[in-house]
Amino acid sequence: NPSAAARTGFLLVFGSNPDAGRTSPPACAFRRPMSLYVVADERNFADNVAGDVSSRVNDVVDLPGVPSTMGRVFALGAGDLDGDRVPDVVYRSADLAFGPFRGPAVEILSGRTLATCVSSACPAGAVRDAFVRDGDYMAIGVRTLGAPHRLVVPAQSPIVTRWGSSIALADVTRDSVAELFVGSPDESFGGDFAGAVIAYRGGTALTQAALTGDPWLIAVGATRERGDFGASVASMSSSAGSFLLVGSPLASRGGAGGELGAGYRWRVEVP
Repeated sequence: NPSAAARTGFLLVFGSNPDAGRTSPPACAFRRPMSLYVVADERNFADNVAGDVSSRVNDVVDLPGVPSTMGRVFALGAGDLDGDRVPDVVYRSADLAFGPFRGPAVEILSGRTLATCVSSACPAGAVRDAFVRDGDYMAIGVRTLGAPHRLVVPAQSPIVTRWGSSIALADVTRDSVAELFVGSPDESFGGDFAGAVIAYRGGTALTQAALTGDPWLIAVGATRERGDFGASVASMSSSAGSFLLVGSPLASRGGAGGELGAGYRWRVEVP
């Protein structure tokens, strides 16, 4: 479908909340499953005609420019990154212009912001302006949102094209707040295009300035080969501590040849 290539966005489905209105402070008030279309840009929302589904197609077309394919990669694992006790939504965009950066990026959407919008209590200002409700149809255009509602983790090198090929969330510091791990298989930390996994602290350390500056931790595999280290990433915890599992499908296992592939287990030592 030629037109499908230009579409970008994803559908976020919320379950009902049995505690709505019964907690202090009140929980998000939706009492039945609801859905929210998360799209790149809301500038075409004004063209919508109530009841006319065909007029809504422009809401999922990232215009002008190339498709960002936002949502093709989502974070593995659920976690609260910003410390507000609500899981956040983390995904990859293949092409994003953000300040001085242009290229792939990982975007973080506040789960609390999205939930309050669905329950018709959007914060005033840019968030409310980016949210559109037309009967049961709801959408939010994220490109105009700023911190703390949306944070962006851009690839900081113009030659890195696979930033965010894998994403994982895990509380490795045991402080009830998740950390963010971004796989970048063509990164050149330690070796040309050897690949890396980049880690960022959650909680109060999760600021936009921190996400465009130096990362918290960097993991690399075999630095003398292009092993695709970071093509996949997941986390696990045990009584022995927290570990990151990193796939390196093109690794030759120390020069054995044949691109046999390897999996790395990285014990995360918390500074």
